[in-house]
Parts: sequence; C-alpha cells; structure tokens
Amino acid sequence: IVASLLFVGLQLQQDKRLTRAELGSFAMEFGSSVSFGMSDPDVAVAWAKMLDNPQDLSSSEMVQVDGILRSVRTIMLRECYLLAMEVFGECESTVRGAARTYFSNEYAQAWWRNYHNPNPYGTADLINDIVTGVDATGNRSFQEKVQSEL
Repeated sequence: IVASLLFVGLQLQQDKRLTRAELGSFAMEFGSSVSFGMSDPDVAVAWAKMLDNPQDLSSSEMVQVDGILRSVRTIMLRECYLLAMEVFGECESTVRGAARTYFSNEYAQAWWRNYHNPNPYGTADLINDIVTGVDATGNRSFQEKVQSEL
C-alpha cells in the first residue's frame, strides 16, 4: 500500500509538471498566433493607421484592431486565471510584455479605458494597473529607434 501511494504521488507530480509545460507552450503559441495575425496586410495597415492617425480608422479597421486587442486581453486574463488557480505562474510578466507590445499607444489606451471590465479571478487590478501604467508613446518610440539605426 505504501509503495502504491508513493507511485501515485510521483505520478501526480509528473502529471503536474507536464501540465505546466503544456500550459506554458499554449501561452506562447496563442501569443505567436496574435503576432502572426498582424502580418496579414490588411491588419498591418489598420494597426499602422491606428499608430499614426487613429482618428482616420474606418469601421472595418477598428474591428480589426479591436480583434487584436481582445485577443491580447484574453491572453492576459488566461495567464492570470492560471496563476489564481495555482496552475501556472506567469501572469505579471505576460501582462507586462503584452502591455508594452500592444497597449503602448494612445488608441489602445483609449480602447482599454472604454472596454475594460473586471474579470472574475481577482487579477483585474493587477492587469489594469499594468496596462494603464504603460507609456502611451512606446510603440512610436520603438519604431523611431529602429528607423534611426537603419
């Protein structure tokens, strides 16, 4: 009986490690799919217009940008949910990375203020503080830095 209990305990530990590895892999895959989706020419044009002249976005371009921002919000909520459930602990770093990448512009900040609603996992304040605390000119600064090195 003791040997069986030890075996079951070891099996559960291995299953937990495998589950964590799979969840981490899924997070990377989901994030990559959002980034890859932005390589679509129409989406890229909408995103660039959102950075340069957000007031000129057409309704269809706003829908494209909205889709990206909703997907990123889902990624952030997912990671924080997994942390709250003590399954996987990458919430804060994932949210910080996503905020810098997708929310460091004026349009996305305005989108966040208007779309933001609490989530049921007790992480709403953490996510909101990170997203609203990001530099709203970060996307533009990054592009200018890259262009200056050409």
